[in-house]
Amino acid sequence: MNLDLDSDLYIKSHVPSESVIRFLEKTLPQLGWIRSDEDVVMDVGCGPGGVTTDLILPVFPRLKKLIAIDLLSSMINIARKHNPHPLVQYEVADIEDWTTMDHWEGQMTKVVSIHCFHWLRNQRNAFKNVFKLLKTGGEAAFIFFSEASFFSAVLKVQENSKWCHFFNISVSGDIQVMSWIFPGKSSLVIGSHHQKQFKCNFRRNVYCTPAKELEIDTGVPDSHCKQHNAFYYKEMLAKIGFEILHLKEKNITDVLPSDEDYINFFTSVCVLVPHVPMDRRDEFQEDLFQEILQLNGRDSNGLPFHAGKIIELVVKKN
Repeated sequence: MNLDLDSDLYIKSHVPSESVIRFLEKTLPQLGWIRSDEDVVMDVGCGPGGVTTDLILPVFPRLKKLIAIDLLSSMINIARKHNPHPLVQYEVADIEDWTTMDHWEGQMTKVVSIHCFHWLRNQRNAFKNVFKLLKTGGEAAFIFFSEASFFSAVLKVQENSKWCHFFNISVSGDIQVMSWIFPGKSSLVIGSHHQKQFKCNFRRNVYCTPAKELEIDTGVPDSHCKQHNAFYYKEMLAKIGFEILHLKEKNITDVLPSDEDYINFFTSVCVLVPHVPMDRRDEFQEDLFQEILQLNGRDSNGLPFHAGKIIELVVKKN
């Protein structure tokens, strides 16, 4: 996939979610990752490198080397500048394109990928490439969104007659809407100064565009519209040859510290933004914000939150 994201805005607004922190700091150590010796690790989709150095590195106290890759050269440049480490090697590579990965074949004892696989057009091929990267006995850990209200908002905005002509599409047919209710439950708030819990009941809508050819990629994964569940991934990974060590599907909500952070983060990861003229960007960002907010709402403190469904997956190559 040809992602065109705002790397500078992303690094200013991204905060690791509690689900990611728990996965790296609790789940992986419980599965024995922290006891490994002389690991050679790959971080797939490292972005600006903050999660790589702050959260992934501590999982491997006896690390030999960590290769952190990202499709975007702008992300790698930021990572090399702002998050250097003597054990980390940042490289531009595409997990979907084996020709950019083949020189690492069979060298990894561990592969980690945090919120990368929901961006991929061909997840199956990417999982196959991870299999080829691993040594026999090596393990891989993934966490990614299978569905997200952000994806629904992107699809709604790109169908809007106010904006669709910038994306070279014509609106035909009705948007398909599927709705269901998340039960009220305790959800952790991200951000260092927002650690209270809250309960919420809200409706989640999954918007899928009518079948047609689009001139640009919206960045919305098939799993969102087709509602791929944990069983789908279990079956896929087993056919590739992996042993499933850990597989969970979770509904999560992440609260952002402010409207500004909310707008900046989702703007930075919306692939539609570069196609909107500069003099209309602020207006587009506000419309996107309102769509996401309408699908989610605010917590009891008035802060905007985002809901989605994540897949946690740890597998082994035997």
